Amino acid sequence: EWKGEWVADTDALVYKFSDLNWVDSVPNSDDYFYVIGVDLGYSPDPSAFVVAAFNPYDRHLYFIDTFTQHEMNVGDVADRIKMYLGKYPEATVVMDLGAQGKMIGAEINQRYGVPVLAADKAGKAGFIEIFNSELETGTIKVLRGKCEPLVDEWMNLIWDQDAATRKEDGRYENHIADAALYTLRHCFNYAWSTRPKKAERGSEEEMNEYW
Repeated sequence: EWKGEWVADTDALVYKFSDLNWVDSVPNSDDYFYVIGVDLGYSPDPSAFVVAAFNPYDRHLYFIDTFTQHEMNVGDVADRIKMYLGKYPEATVVMDLGAQGKMIGAEINQRYGVPVLAADKAGKAGFIEIFNSELETGTIKVLRGKCEPLVDEWMNLIWDQDAATRKEDGRYENHIADAALYTLRHCFNYAWSTRPKKAERGSEEEMNEYW
């Protein structure tokens, strides 16, 4: 049950979200790296944006913001990305550059000075399995109050039971989910390590660090 409504059979759901993945806040740190995933649309499909955060001393990947809007032109998309870059200046921007997206990505880069990386869409079903592994272990965390639209898609998107290959059922929205998936290949939380302890002032360890 999600928002008081019965959801699709959990075995048929593409994404394995659970209450384990919610967080009410993200731990404070100056060490975060940010990735902005963008799935382009216009009408009837919206453009979708997801912001992910990770840092080298935390095993978790945090989804901290989402946004969708219909009929966004190139300037609108660029403005939304620049708004995020104002908050997260060193963020990596990853966008679906298939079809007309390649032209839009080049326009955003050249006209608005926003560097954009192409989302790697090969092997999508396999990457969804990796994503699900991180959901099921609680490695992926979702910020409550900011990412409910993403969870809405996860709780409704199912596999196409009639397809010869594993693919999503096209009757259900997946734009925010795709934007989140694009970020996964650029988030390196899996390489996390324990933060080194700072040597005490005047200790032999501090002297060795100095020299």
